[in-house]
Formats: sequence, C-alpha cells, structure tokens
Amino acid sequence: IRRTSYGQRWDLSDPSAQGRWCWLICEVLVPLGLHFALPCTSWCALGSHSPDEEAWQLADLTMDSLEHQAQHGRLASFEGPRLHGLLASERWTSRFGSAFAPTPPWQYASPDGCMCRVVSPDPVDDGRPMQKGYSIVANFSVDRLKIRCREGLVSPLARKSLHFADIFDGEGSDED
Repeated sequence: IRRTSYGQRWDLSDPSAQGRWCWLICEVLVPLGLHFALPCTSWCALGSHSPDEEAWQLADLTMDSLEHQAQHGRLASFEGPRLHGLLASERWTSRFGSAFAPTPPWQYASPDGCMCRVVSPDPVDDGRPMQKGYSIVANFSVDRLKIRCREGLVSPLARKSLHFADIFDGEGSDED
C-alpha cells in the first residue's frame, strides 16, 4: 500500500515507513485530529474476507494511531463500510468495543449513504442516491451522524427540499 505524501512514497505496511510516519505525526505535525479509512479490498463485504499481513500492518498502525490520539486528548475517527471485517475482529473490539457495546471514549454511528448525498457511480443511474451504509467510530460525539433512511432526522422524500447542512446548523436554505 503506497501513497505519495510529503515528497515521499510511503509503504505503510513497512515498519521503517511506519516509524517515519509516527515521527511525522507525533513529533512534527502533532495534529489535533486524525481521520482514518482503510482500503476495502481485504475488509469489506465485497472484498476477499482474508486480510493478509500487509492489511493487518496497516490496520494495526491505524488502531495504534487512534489510541495515541485519544491518549493525548486529541480527536480521532475511523470510517469504513457498515460491514467491515476489521470492526468485527477481536483485535478491534478488544480496543474499541463494538457498535452495540463501545469502549469509552469511543462512539459509533452508522449513517446511510443516501442521507449524506452518496450517489451511484453508474452513469445509467443518473445520480440516483445509494443507501450504502457506513460505520463511523470516533472519540468524540457522532450523534448527528446517526442518520438512516426512513429512520433518521429526515426521510429521503424530505431531503429533496432540505439542504443537508440544515440538519446540522438548523438554518433553512433552499440553495445547494
């Protein structure tokens, strides 16, 4: 898994790159908040369901980073598909709990994509909303992300006349 950032090509499954990344995060940048999402290939419902060592290396780095942020009073969050193999693993639940029994300070939300303007990538669908569900885990309140089709703050029919930001700021606007 390689990404280009800060003039470097990072293979975050490599311990050497992980060390450089930890130094950058812990000593140089010291961000007040970090957000993580893992490649779905090994973890999601359509994936292989068998993460290899590289996937686990990246998952462990993610979990360590989430905990590091929380231990230092900083914000941390993770997102993935609603059915995410990592979130069901013992390695995850022993640290963060589950959606049904979160380990404080961790909180879970599971919004439906259609409520967050997620649309089908297929041109034939002409921007049709997708219900694709997400899992959000954070060490801060995610209550406002608990929006589900037909269960949440607004129904899909009402969404047409309500700007998404209105859900959060309470101010009405017909502009997109």
